[in-house]
Amino acid sequence: MLIQQFLITLTLPVVFLLLARYARLGSSRRSKQAWAAALLAVALWSSSILSFYTGSGFPREAEVAWRAAGRYILSMSALLVLVTTHRFLQTPLSAVRPGLVIAVLLGLVSFVLDPVLTPLGDILLSAVGTQLPPSVLWSALWVATWLVPLAGALLLTRQAAQQTPRSLYRNRLNYWQLTLLVYLLGGGVALVQQPYQPAWQEVGALILIGAAMLGNATLRRYDLPELRPTLRHLVARLASTLLLFGLAWTALWLMVRVLPQRTGIATSLDLILFAALFAALFVLTNRLVERGVRWYLLPRRPQPYLALSHGTDLMQSLPDPEKLAGLILRLVQETLGTEHGHLFGVENGPGGSLLLTPLASVPETARPPAALLAGASPFARYLQQEIHGPLAPFDLAQGELFGAVPAVEKEAVAGWQSEWLLPLQVGQRLVGVVALGDKFTGAPYYEHELAWLQKLALQAGPLLWQAGQIATLSQLNGYVFERVDSLTLEQQFLQELSALYRQFAALVSPALYAPFGEINDALRAVGPQEELSGTLSQPLTELRTMIGHLVNVAGRVQQQQEFHFAPMHLNDAVQQAVRNLAPMATARRVRVEVDDDPRLPVIKGDEERLTEAIQHLLHNAIKFNKIGGDVRVDSGMAGNELYLHIRDTGVGIPPERSDQVWEAVGHRQNGRYRSSEGVGLLLARFIVRAHGGRLEMNSEYGAGTTFSIFLPLALES
Repeated sequence: MLIQQFLITLTLPVVFLLLARYARLGSSRRSKQAWAAALLAVALWSSSILSFYTGSGFPREAEVAWRAAGRYILSMSALLVLVTTHRFLQTPLSAVRPGLVIAVLLGLVSFVLDPVLTPLGDILLSAVGTQLPPSVLWSALWVATWLVPLAGALLLTRQAAQQTPRSLYRNRLNYWQLTLLVYLLGGGVALVQQPYQPAWQEVGALILIGAAMLGNATLRRYDLPELRPTLRHLVARLASTLLLFGLAWTALWLMVRVLPQRTGIATSLDLILFAALFAALFVLTNRLVERGVRWYLLPRRPQPYLALSHGTDLMQSLPDPEKLAGLILRLVQETLGTEHGHLFGVENGPGGSLLLTPLASVPETARPPAALLAGASPFARYLQQEIHGPLAPFDLAQGELFGAVPAVEKEAVAGWQSEWLLPLQVGQRLVGVVALGDKFTGAPYYEHELAWLQKLALQAGPLLWQAGQIATLSQLNGYVFERVDSLTLEQQFLQELSALYRQFAALVSPALYAPFGEINDALRAVGPQEELSGTLSQPLTELRTMIGHLVNVAGRVQQQQEFHFAPMHLNDAVQQAVRNLAPMATARRVRVEVDDDPRLPVIKGDEERLTEAIQHLLHNAIKFNKIGGDVRVDSGMAGNELYLHIRDTGVGIPPERSDQVWEAVGHRQNGRYRSSEGVGLLLARFIVRAHGGRLEMNSEYGAGTTFSIFLPLALES
């Protein structure tokens, strides 16, 4: 049994060491460092409890010194708690210096008068002539050494809490007061000294563990909820748990001990039936106890709660964020009597910054300017976190969380003249901020009113976000309709222009050839003048050829009027083009090899037009190839594109003519007109570009030419 108690007691200093490590982890605040030192001192004191389990083999003097050192280390921890309070409250040193000096003096005197360590207490009391036992005088001094610094810390914290308005910072002060009270209670129990009775010290250590955990939460967290409702909920949970535990314990005691002796029921079946009855009663009692505890410990005040999800004004205001914001502010004003307030819409800016734009104000004439919060600002980061309830602007100036808020942001918030800031969120997305000023009556905002505001935020945030989305969709819808109207007019214009082009081509084409007949008749009438005929025949032939190309191009371009896009396989177009040109390839003894991959994904295109484009490229590859040459066609996928390579073994294209292959009509070289074979290439490039792709050429003079088509993949629905 002693070994078990020793092992259990051994965990106490380990727990305090872990709590001290957690208190100091990841922070350089001096208050947290002092608190960690206090927990280390408590860990050293709790280790002295192990001296009760050392046994007879341990030196008696060492055991006594160990316990005595633990007692004074416990008193020293109270001094460190006072230092922690001083640094946490950021009070001047003069406010805590008297308590520190008195506690240190009391500690020195109690050490000198300790009857276990020195006989000076007996000598002093004998000189004074009193019959007071030395242990009583020492105990009073020792208790005062512990009590004075803790009382000073408690008074300082209470005074600071009374002078601080309702805010997150005051919530932390209230939790620190509770920490000090629990610490005082645990130390008071640990101060009880009975020979060879460590139970008081062990109970005190357990209470001090609770104080340490509460203190860690207070110093490390900045968004603690209000203390009163938290304690009420905690007491309600404990009360219901203890009550149910007592009822269950009593029922089991009756079933096991009393019932068999009084009634003679001892069979297993009887006990099973009684257990079933007990389970049914326990379930019923559980509900009744829970409701009773909530009704007694958590009374509900009647609240003038109005739901935003009802009312015709909401449906009329939802498409307009400003009207919806005005409706929310009017609801708050009518319910809480707010004199003035603002509702800001939030937009994300560069670098994580937040732009707060006023959507509505009460009164409307008091609308403030927009505010920009930097992405690294603690204020912006806090607003973007999960909802913690309303925030007091006082925290921006006093709380540790907002110590690095830029001065321009503090000035902007001060200009709102607000008493509470309420973030409106959808999940973890900040969509708005409500700034509420004073009430008409001058009364403060009570706890149940702040709870109502938080409930309102749960409804107003999604509604405001939906209103913003609807407004954005309305703007996009208007823009789309405007573009559709514009494109419709452009389509009508292009249709009329195309019709006019067809009429013009049909009218002009015969007229372009007519003068050549008259010129030939005139030349024959002139007679056999060979010199004149030779001089005019060459330019006329070039002119006739050029006009022929113009008419040919006009006719070919006219055929490319409409495209019908649909999902298709590129290999189908390749096979069709190869079949169409098979007679030409056979006549020129050119081998056409196709290496296609049936696993290639589909594309969105006009199969007939793409077949035409591929056929133009194959036609050139066969026409300009050598007799008995090869044409190789292969396809594949590269990234988000499909490619089609058409390689021939022809003579290739000289570098100086690589740019002229895309000319549809021809060019002049050395003062003479040179016809071009680029009509098919021009049309092929036009078709490929109309599909969102590109056509590239790579030629090596004397070795052959490669044309490559790249087409985008079709997006799956």
